[in-house]
Amino acid sequence: MTANCIPAEKPTARRALRFSRLAGTLGTLVLIVAAAPAQRRGESAYFPAAPNGHPVGLPPPTIPLKCKLHKLKPRLDYELRLFTGFWIEIPTKQLAGPEMDWYVSLIMRPRSREDVEPSRSDQQVRTAEIPPKMKGAIEFSGAFAMGEGSYDVSWHLRDETGRYCDVAWEVKAKRSRRDRKVELALRPGEVAPSGIYLFRREPPSEMNPTGANLRIKVLLNLDSGSRRSVTIRPWQYGPMLSTLRLLARHPETHLFSVVAYSFEDQSVLYRQPLANRIDFPALGRAIKSLSPGTVNFSHLGKGKETDFFGRLLHDEVTNDRTLDALVFLGHDPFTGKRVAREFVSSLDRGRYPVFYLNSSRHRWRGIIGQAVRNLGGKSYWIRNPAELSSALERMLTGIHEWRRPPGG
Repeated sequence: MTANCIPAEKPTARRALRFSRLAGTLGTLVLIVAAAPAQRRGESAYFPAAPNGHPVGLPPPTIPLKCKLHKLKPRLDYELRLFTGFWIEIPTKQLAGPEMDWYVSLIMRPRSREDVEPSRSDQQVRTAEIPPKMKGAIEFSGAFAMGEGSYDVSWHLRDETGRYCDVAWEVKAKRSRRDRKVELALRPGEVAPSGIYLFRREPPSEMNPTGANLRIKVLLNLDSGSRRSVTIRPWQYGPMLSTLRLLARHPETHLFSVVAYSFEDQSVLYRQPLANRIDFPALGRAIKSLSPGTVNFSHLGKGKETDFFGRLLHDEVTNDRTLDALVFLGHDPFTGKRVAREFVSSLDRGRYPVFYLNSSRHRWRGIIGQAVRNLGGKSYWIRNPAELSSALERMLTGIHEWRRPPGG
């Protein structure tokens, strides 16, 4: 669970909608910050709480604050968990004063699981001085992921002068009609942090004595859908990394080779040979090495990107009997363009099935989609977590059908 203090203007319906859509993409609450920050970055720490929940050493709460709760409806994220978020608005004039420590507690109690202890998050935030005439409001926000069920949530704010705010509400988490077939990663009554470090390590995959122990090569396009954007934001590659992680966790898979490349940089940024885990930290370093917003003079010219991709296919799509499948992942650029014939004709096809998990927002076939079609592969468009879950299962079913001997 997370809780943060943010100075912000009064939220509007349009802002809330944009906030909700972005959170749905990441599975992480991304917060909108206005000017005149009141929080000092890097000065957040945990604090001890007495058994009754009141922070040790603080005066009893005597000065109530006017608080307004805003909350988001639980929805599915790309790690196949239900998550929700909230923000609590407090008029700035109520919090005016010198530098101050604020103490925030967030408690979640599952109603249906008496055997599960309540989940609690405590945080101490040091703020800068807030002028008495400062307008607007301060927003305290947070988010958490959970399994299906009903939860009692309570949020508590205290400071060193006795000011306080207590807010309580109920969260009913359930899959939507679109998501009803998705198998959730969290059990009913289970609570987890919503914030996801995209490059966290994944444990190695163990041999499954009853499983297929599939060997899969992934060709990952690290470019976003925005050509030459100056910055790369987490939501642009978060779904792709979540897809990789779900693939690595599947009980039918075991060994992975990953080749991460960039059309814009016209280079392979990371290559991992077959191993029983995907090295996400190394992949993260490769993503950070991208140079959006800059153009190498040698990369300019007609057909440079398609020639690069043709050479990549020639190097990676080989007569490899150790693989069970080749999977393309990422955005499909250059709508309508094809790889040159000399590259396509040299490709050895039919040794293993080919799939494309396409994270593009449109359904127009680009250069990757055309290559997958030439290889006799299947493409799946991934626009939401439910489509991701369905595509993974259909892809694995296709691999099993390919491996099944004729008449078997």
